Order: sequence, then C-alpha cells, then structure tokens
Amino acid sequence: MEIRRQQAIHFWVPGSGWQVEESPEATLRVRSRLSAHVSAVVENHVDQRTPGETGWRPAGRQELQGASGGLVWSGWAGAIEGRRLVFLRGVRALEELEATTFLDGLTVCDHEGKTLEEPILAGVRFSLSIEDAKIFAGRARAAGGRVQQIAPALPDVDAALSQLEESRAELEEAARFAEQTMAASSRGITLDLHRLAERAEAVWAAHRRAQRATTSLAAVADAAGERGRALGERVVAEQGRAQAGELMRRCEEYFSLYRGFEAQAARQLARLAGEEAVSMTAAADELETLSLLCAQLVAQGVPAVMREGELILDADGHTVRIGPGRVSVETPA
Repeated sequence: MEIRRQQAIHFWVPGSGWQVEESPEATLRVRSRLSAHVSAVVENHVDQRTPGETGWRPAGRQELQGASGGLVWSGWAGAIEGRRLVFLRGVRALEELEATTFLDGLTVCDHEGKTLEEPILAGVRFSLSIEDAKIFAGRARAAGGRVQQIAPALPDVDAALSQLEESRAELEEAARFAEQTMAASSRGITLDLHRLAERAEAVWAAHRRAQRATTSLAAVADAAGERGRALGERVVAEQGRAQAGELMRRCEEYFSLYRGFEAQAARQLARLAGEEAVSMTAAADELETLSLLCAQLVAQGVPAVMREGELILDADGHTVRIGPGRVSVETPA
C-alpha cells in the first residue's frame, strides 16, 4: 500500500454550514486524519461547544447527525493532462464502510490524477471522472449528504507558484554545484564527486515536486475557465499558468544540466575506483616480492627485517629502506 497522509479541520456554524475557518459561532469541530503505510487508518475526531465558549470538548459521534453529519463535499471541475476530472474535498475523511459504499466500482484518484489502490485512501481529498462523480453525488444524497459545486481555490495558484519557485532555486543550486564540482575534478580535485552523487535523491524529489505543482495549477486554471466563473478568477488563473510554464521550463533546464554532470561524475568515480583497485593490487605484489627478498637475505646472514610494509636492511653501516615504489638510504651521522 502506498504512503499517503491527509488531515483537515472543519467547523459547523448553525445556519451557515461547514467552514474551514473557526468562528465564535461554531458549535462543532471535526478533525480528520488519514494515514496509510502498511494499512490505512482513518480518524475523525468530533468536538463540540456551546455558543460563546472558547474551549472545545470531545463529543460523541451521535452529534454528527442531519445537516451537521459531515457528509458534505466541495467539488470543482478541472483537468490533468487532458483528462477531465472532478476534484472533491470533504468535511471529514471517508471511513472504511463509507468509502467502500460510496466509491464501490468507481476509479478513485488523488488530486494529481494518480489512481488510488483502495477506496479508503480517498480520505478527505480525492478526484473522480465526471461520470463517476455523478454516481458518487447520487450515493451521497441517498445517505443524506451532498456535493456542492465551488470555484477552484485561487490561493492554490500562489501555493503552486511558490513550490515551483522553491524547486527552481533548489535545482539551479544543485546544477551550479555539479558544474563547479566537475570543473574542479578536471583539475584533479575530486573530493566533492561523492557529494554530488549523494544529492541525487534530493534533486529528483525537487523535480517531482515541481511536476506536481504544475499539474495542480493546471487543474485550477482549467476549472477557472468553466462557464460562469468571474473574469478576475480566470485572469489570475491564466497568469498563474503562464508563470508556471516558465518556471517549469527552467526547472527542466537545471534538472537536465544536473543529470548531465551527474552522469559524468558517475563515470569518473567508476574510473577512479578502478585505478585505485589496480594500484592496490600492484602494491600487494610488490610487498610480496619484498617479503621473499627479506627471507632470502636473512638466510644468507644479511641483517634484514620487514617493518610497516618496508624491507629494512643494513649495508656497510647505511640503513636501506625499500617500500612499494620507493627506496631511501639513511647515512649515519
């Protein structure tokens, strides 16, 4: 099962319905959480208070009855990669029985258009095709709930653009570091090659976040283009789409630049590892030869000894040290 987490808080205001912002008039609060790793866990905590109170106290599930039952979803139309979808956001997370009942036989996706493995993973936020959304809305109404159509949340445009700008900056920094590292390695400075390789996972993650932000913003822009939407909303969404396109183009540019340097670093690290292995093998062969020579000298009565990888012997009062690739002679003072 995929890793998936969601959480949401909604407030019930008599006469106004469910809201995402707390107000003094709110009498119920629902805190929902979905956590899925090996298995999915859905939690809906219900709190209540009387008007005028500031603190919340736990309430029983019997408080979620009628209009305040929490079976309310906000929905807006959009598209991901040309596929038309209805994006849904619930007051509370669908629990197992509700998920299997309301979503039985439907293809359920997240807000990025990825198909979910199990209905219970829908949680608070999910999406359906237009046809499946109609079926879902009918089942929700039959259970006393409803799906209300809303305009796309324009703050999502700013959030997506902020994520794209953050990813752009991260990818640019990584590409510049990779470029400097490879320039240094061409001069024989190879200490940072491993650091470049260690950053690969973070770079790929930044690229994926940029892709998700672009997808989300495109859905908002498409939904803002629906008939009946205010012109101002459409202008904001289209401006956001244009900015996102430019930011994503730069993200792809820096990501490709990094990947090119990453491939060069991988080849150089492999070459250095091979050279080190050859060098170590040669040194081992030399040590074996020196050890055989030491044994022969001792057998002939010549003072000789192997110490710390060196053959040390006395020759006419001089100390001769012979190691792999080096010879030194020490003359007594």
